[in-house]
Amino acid sequence: MVQPLRTLSRGLEVLRVLNRNNGAGLRVLAAATELSRGAVHRLLETMVTEGYIRKVEGRYFVERKLRTLTSGLEESDWVNVAQPVIEELCRDVMWPISIVRPNGLGMQTCAGTDRMTPLRHHVVPIGLKVPMMASAGGRAYVAFQSEPARSMMIDALARQGEFPQDRELCVNAESVAEMLGAVRSKGAAAAKGKNRTSIVAVPIVKNDSEVLGALCLRYFTASLTVGEVMKRHLTKMQASAQRIADGGIVRPH
Repeated sequence: MVQPLRTLSRGLEVLRVLNRNNGAGLRVLAAATELSRGAVHRLLETMVTEGYIRKVEGRYFVERKLRTLTSGLEESDWVNVAQPVIEELCRDVMWPISIVRPNGLGMQTCAGTDRMTPLRHHVVPIGLKVPMMASAGGRAYVAFQSEPARSMMIDALARQGEFPQDRELCVNAESVAEMLGAVRSKGAAAAKGKNRTSIVAVPIVKNDSEVLGALCLRYFTASLTVGEVMKRHLTKMQASAQRIADGGIVRPH
């Protein structure tokens, strides 16, 4: 009987766990695989070198190259496109930019530029999960869904939302529908953040129908009004969101 290669078996187990917990750190992966942190770290760094996963701020994410090994991976290409696009936007507007996408009944940060600019109060970690309806990114994501999908989301958040803020907001479906209508009318959502910051978010929409997530700009509340942010940066934010949805292609003006 051929003996299995322990290193390969361990590497595959790490990949299985990472695929279930995309955006996990070393400690979480080591605990889930019951391997030593040293062994898991060596396996992860090897796969980073080979391009199958990426490391961002101490967390590991599956990379699209992994699709060459399995057809079961559902990692979206648009996440890989987003980082260079938002870095370019950040250099232009100077405020920190982040990308959020749905994770269960919440929104999770999957890309960001906080470390590129001094105009931040704190660094938002990759993998941070926030409410859906109570966050600007989540509102932009839900607002631009089709009406049936939007209604289903509001109902699900009211009944079993992961965050109490979402459950409280969505109990009044009529009020929420009115709020989301205003978001669609303006083309963006706004909400207060933490530590005297506010956020404006625009949806990332593929083929005019599939809402992938949202692009968020975070700014100091005392420095700008929502109206000023919209006037100065909304068009640029929307153009960047469209580039991400288009796979990085710059559309002609």
